[in-house]
Amino acid sequence: MSTPAEQLKDKLFYTKKNSSLRMTEEELAKAFAFCEDYKHFLDISKTEREAVDASIDILEKNGFTPLVIGKKYAPGDRVYYNNRGKAMVCATIGRRPLSDGLRIAAAHVDSPRLDLKPNPIYEDSELAYFKTQYYGGIKKYQWTTIALAAHGVIVKKDGTTVKICIGEDANDPVFCIPDLLPHLGENQNKRPLSEGIKGEELNILLGSTCYRDESISESVKLNILNILFEKYGITEEDFLSAELTFVPAEKARDIGLDRSMIGSYGHDDRVCAYTELMAALDAKSPEYTAVTIFADREETGSDGNTGMNSNFLQNFISALCMADNTPLWLVLSNSKCYSADVNAAFDPTFPDVSEFRNAARLGYGTVVTKYTGGGGKGGTSEASAEFMSFTRQLLDSNNVIWQTGELGKVDVGGGGTVAKFLAKLDIDVVDVGVPVLSMHAPMEIVSKADVYNTYLAFKHFYGAEDTVQTAKEKPFRYLALGNSITLHGKCDYWWNPIGMAASVEENDYYHLITKGLTEKYGSVESKAHNYYLWEIQAHDRAETFDTLTPYLSADLDLITIQLSENARDLTTFHADYLELIAYLKKSCPNAKIILIDDFWSDEKAALKKAVADELTIPFADLSAARGNTLYHCGMGTTVYGDDGAPHTVDHQGVANHPGDKGMRFIADAVLALL
Repeated sequence: MSTPAEQLKDKLFYTKKNSSLRMTEEELAKAFAFCEDYKHFLDISKTEREAVDASIDILEKNGFTPLVIGKKYAPGDRVYYNNRGKAMVCATIGRRPLSDGLRIAAAHVDSPRLDLKPNPIYEDSELAYFKTQYYGGIKKYQWTTIALAAHGVIVKKDGTTVKICIGEDANDPVFCIPDLLPHLGENQNKRPLSEGIKGEELNILLGSTCYRDESISESVKLNILNILFEKYGITEEDFLSAELTFVPAEKARDIGLDRSMIGSYGHDDRVCAYTELMAALDAKSPEYTAVTIFADREETGSDGNTGMNSNFLQNFISALCMADNTPLWLVLSNSKCYSADVNAAFDPTFPDVSEFRNAARLGYGTVVTKYTGGGGKGGTSEASAEFMSFTRQLLDSNNVIWQTGELGKVDVGGGGTVAKFLAKLDIDVVDVGVPVLSMHAPMEIVSKADVYNTYLAFKHFYGAEDTVQTAKEKPFRYLALGNSITLHGKCDYWWNPIGMAASVEENDYYHLITKGLTEKYGSVESKAHNYYLWEIQAHDRAETFDTLTPYLSADLDLITIQLSENARDLTTFHADYLELIAYLKKSCPNAKIILIDDFWSDEKAALKKAVADELTIPFADLSAARGNTLYHCGMGTTVYGDDGAPHTVDHQGVANHPGDKGMRFIADAVLALL
């Protein structure tokens, strides 16, 4: 039995534990199975172009279609935008309006590599080589004497695109950058490590066979160009309009006797791209629109029209906003984002560069990085305490294993992600990703448990079906507050406890709205409450708020307010309405509130419209029906009781209420605002 001090320590201390001690055998099996598909994704996505192609193939198989500018999308619709073949953004439309904000996860799909120079091919001492320029931060010495594969495209002068992939198939040749043998490397060994191999020494060996004509100079180069011409129809000049990249030819492999890790090129940042993509597939009916980004150019600063420091994300969201005239700034300001990027895992072989208490560790779950940057948090954004609290609650409540991390000791190193570019758009953002050993090396290492928990983090952030409950488990919740038009009990002159004076239950506005919501969202729970007591209160209307308690909750998604027709004293009507709506917002913070126009009175209609305008809440305009007897029930109309028996309306008060046509008008006015 623990002592009081031990109990107090357990309560007050923050402790972390390896995921292998926290996950069940079943959960670990799921993590390992998840990573098998991830390894395949790595093998077919070694460049940003290939990652975008692979992701769009996956998206289209799961119901995503290309974005159509100007089209109004409904909840559950799935769209994507391909940005020049090197970046991509997709979305599943949520149940909430865009103005409530988005849930965005943003990864990058470029990785450090060797790019060809515009005039790359040359011959020296009867050996043919490619000249390269390294892309991103690398340790140059790591890229020699390993098998390399060629990936990319060549766009010929006539616009024809030739795709290149050499070195991935088992029957393909591979390429290599030679290095000095140790016996002759004395002077090379005296260089600083960063200059052990210089940038201009990263020359890729292509071939050594001469073209069979001794009269020709540079015959090895000619032979290589001839091979390329015969297979791809390209000439040396075509390299001027090429994007050719050399990357490690090795496939993704399990690491360790326990197979708990994955070694591969390109974990940074395709591990986050893949996990957010899989989470996006799971988010079939999210509460908030779920946006997934595959960005380019992060390793060189995110500049360029496919990087996050461009406008392609804003353009995509603007296209979604066009159909309902939602301001882009409002959508962005209300959005939340997980900048999906990796962090450095603590390496016990090199402990001096990390501060152990704040370093991420392999196998301890997804890593949340509050800030990156360097030299006093320079060159980065920083997540607010409020957004960190949101993330803590989200991950803990869904049993996601997570940790915090930083990129090295203070004054030792630093780095950046796309987070600062998203923060610049007025979006709350924090980095969430996978800890990596040997980051930016030709082979990087991640933990399978960390990969899986990162997927779970994005999944719950998006609100996939088993996070935010499915429509069957968590229906859309609607409350209609009103007077007799909303709900009237049975009496001598009214025979059905529904909205007066609909002919049958399904024709009153409340039930018509419920039907429309069901078509839109699936399962719906709805309630109607006759709150005429608030209308007729002669003094402090707030005294009636307690009667609302049984009907209000934070789970409500929609409240319609149809109150005014019975009000007599309008002295404090405007102020009382403001107070009522403030009370509802406090009690039901997640509910959209719609104010329904007065059915009879222009004076009261103007007062209610002023309230809606002041609070910038939707207003269901009934002016076209107000005073028009075509929308009234009318004397002599047949209506039906709750027992199905017909009755004739013979009460003028009932006759003045909206009939079926009037009820439909009210319902349509409300549904048009959703």
